[in-house]
Formats: sequence, C-alpha cells, structure tokens
Amino acid sequence: MCFQNLALLTVFLGLCSGQIFLKPASAQSTSILREQGQIDSSDRRLNDDSLYDLYTFSGDAGQQVVITLESSDFDTYLFLVDTNGNEVAENDDYDGTSNSRITTTLPVSSEYRVIVNSYDVSGRGQYILDIATVSTTSPALTSSTSQDVTEYIGVDYLGGSTSTLPGNLRFRGGWLVYANTPDEQFNHGVSVVLRDNDALIFFEEIIERRGSNITWRIMDAISVSGNGLIDFDPQGELNLAHHCHINGNQIDMAIFAIIKLEDAEYYTDVRQAWRANRGTGKIEEISSQGIACENPGWGV
Repeated sequence: MCFQNLALLTVFLGLCSGQIFLKPASAQSTSILREQGQIDSSDRRLNDDSLYDLYTFSGDAGQQVVITLESSDFDTYLFLVDTNGNEVAENDDYDGTSNSRITTTLPVSSEYRVIVNSYDVSGRGQYILDIATVSTTSPALTSSTSQDVTEYIGVDYLGGSTSTLPGNLRFRGGWLVYANTPDEQFNHGVSVVLRDNDALIFFEEIIERRGSNITWRIMDAISVSGNGLIDFDPQGELNLAHHCHINGNQIDMAIFAIIKLEDAEYYTDVRQAWRANRGTGKIEEISSQGIACENPGWGV
C-alpha cells in the first residue's frame, strides 16, 4: 500500500499508482541507405523460389533501426538477418498497406543483411528501400539543486496545499518514506508539484501535527523536468516511479526513478534514480544499476 497511516492519507494524493507520466523523449531518424531497386527475373531466388535483392549495413549493439520497403508494383516482404544467416526480424504488411517495415533494436555489433522480397512468388517490379537509425534525445534531468528551487528549501506548508508556497504551484501527490520497521514513525515524505511546465520533487519532514492537519518542512528540492519533459500524459514513454528496490532486495520507499514503460511486473529500464536520504535530509542521485520499480498496472 502507498499509505500505512490514515491520518497522513488526506495530505498525500495522486501517486499511489507508483508512477507519474512524462513526455516521450524526442527521436531523430537518420537514413544510412536509401535505394531504388527492382525485382526481376535476373535476381537470386530463395528456397520458395521467390526473387530477392540483398543489402548490407553495419550496426551497433543497442542501436534502433527502422527499415522500410515500399512498392506499388508488388506485395513486399522484408527480412533482417545477421552475418550467420539467423533471422533478427521480418515483416509483411504494416499500417494497413502491402508495404513492409521492421523496427528493431540490434542485438550485437555486427554487419546485418536486409533481404528485399515479395510475398508472392510471382512478385516483380520497382521498390524503394530505406534503412534508418533512430537516436533518442532525452531532455536533461536535473539531479542537483538548482537556483530555481532553492527558494523552497526550509519553507513550511500545510500538507496537500501549495497556496502558501512561492510561485504558481499545483500539488500532484506524494508518498511516505519509511523503513518498514514495527515502530516506524512516519515523519518523512516526498511530494511532487507542478510549476508551469516543470515538475519539482520536495523531500520533507513533519514538524507539526494537529489532528488531520499536518505541517511539512521542505528539506530539499530538485527539478526532474528539463525542456518540457513533464506532461503527465498516460501515453508517455517515460515515468517517475517509486516502490523501487535494488538487486531484488526489500522495497525501499526512499528510492524513486525515471523509468521507461514496460509491459512487465517491474520496470527495469531505469534512466536516472535518486534516494531521499533521511539521515542527511538531502535528495541524492544514485546509480541506476540493479534498480527495479513496481509496475502498479501489472496484472490488473
């Protein structure tokens, strides 16, 4: 559960799902080969007697490529194989057309072969082949305290309300930071607020309780936006997640991270990670190695 103390539940809203949605990083495509060719009776034949043309390119492990084959003369078919002849990917039709496209991440650094083929043995005619690499440009995520957020450090405010804080802020939610011990006192938390197109992370401690009214003091603050990254779009590719652990150990509520969405029980593609250190009162950037964060939508 996101909250273990009902008195604190009223001041933390919106983040029990364990993630905040961010805009996808921008992708840039660079064509490394563009060829206008033709399938005709002089070409080589596959085992099914269909004709094909062969192209090669060099690729690096982890590199994303998009290979597109288009023709108005025949129903295209596309293969990508490695130097040993092992199939990496194939495609017949895409986007409701008879053209073909392969989008894949190369498994190893090697030379690869693209086989231009027809779905029908009798297929003949002209085509256009394009092989492109895709590079993802992620906006920089600020992991150190910047001048833009220092005005919040040391400020007290009533939980769930940002009206007393400087600037036009919108409270997005938060979670408690605790160690799961039997006598644990819930005195620390993390809040996420929006400031125009920025998302700010506050690390806080409780300084006063009056019934359900809780006053928090901001001990540290960082921005995780940068270049308009935050937009809280559920279709986004990147997310801010908590409920994380390191190397399979117990969930550590002090850890939160920028992750890429995956259809899996845990997010393991971690781009950047932080720890809300209760000992120092600081948000500290940590290595993303071995970190995995729960996917709250898994199995739902």
